[in-house]
Amino acid sequence: MDISFYRNGDEAREIIYKYFSLPRCSNKDSSNCDNDHAVRLGYIISLLEKGELFFSGTREVNDIFDSLIDYKFDGWERDIKVWFDDFLKSEEVDETIKADFRNTLASNQKDKYALAAAKIECHYKLHRFEEGEQANARICCFADSWDVSPMWGHYASSHHGVCIGFEVEFFKSGSEDGYLAMDFQENAPNGSSSTKFPLLPITYTDSRPKPLAIFCQNEDYRQFKVKEFLLTKHIDWQYEQERRILSVADINESIPKKLFHIKPGVIREVIFGLRTTECDKAQLRPYILTNPNTCIYQVELPPNDFQLIRKLIR
Repeated sequence: MDISFYRNGDEAREIIYKYFSLPRCSNKDSSNCDNDHAVRLGYIISLLEKGELFFSGTREVNDIFDSLIDYKFDGWERDIKVWFDDFLKSEEVDETIKADFRNTLASNQKDKYALAAAKIECHYKLHRFEEGEQANARICCFADSWDVSPMWGHYASSHHGVCIGFEVEFFKSGSEDGYLAMDFQENAPNGSSSTKFPLLPITYTDSRPKPLAIFCQNEDYRQFKVKEFLLTKHIDWQYEQERRILSVADINESIPKKLFHIKPGVIREVIFGLRTTECDKAQLRPYILTNPNTCIYQVELPPNDFQLIRKLIR
């Protein structure tokens, strides 16, 4: 399966979008709303005020197949031995389970590595949604467009939330297709010296990627396969026009970083939904106005059409 870091029209693209939920309040004064609303409003304020962007864990996504890695459990004996050496050192694996595998590997059976491989396959299937079935990574999701009605419905609390537009740049070198990136204060994850974080488009397809050979010791292969699963979704989700920034744990990290800071001026648009309350707008507006280059829009219903329109407020 081919995944691409390029999408048609990327050379001319200047802004990408992220939808934010603000759950509807039963109280007319949203300053007295429940805790969930307050937390989500706080996320938006932290983004506007401090540039903070939170990266979600792959288990927090709403598609059960999203980032779910399939494995195959065959390979060379030497690779299986190296893999189990690491497995038995892991602090995340129960000692009872490790003892069972140690007994198998310490036996005199000629096929002990094949038997251990078969056992680990059963172990993965049994604990598929508890251990290691998804990439040790965090993701931050964006969309190409602000005016996709299902996105407002699913990710912006049926228009009670907001959509924020971020400035992006297109990079191209040599014969490569090129890619979009956003400017952050930190260096990009995985040892990069650049503050430009790549925005990788999702590939939509009918079939899932081929399984990752779990015992393979080729790190380039493993990194590619992890990205392939992180960046592949079923075509049912194509309306999202999704892109992702990935924060994958480095070799010396057990947990990938979840908080990064965009550079000042990257936020170019804040779009209020049709049902964003006046109280929420009032609480957000002071933080938006600190950046004179950020445009504020209000979504409006179009006459005799299904295509959303927006009115420039500032």
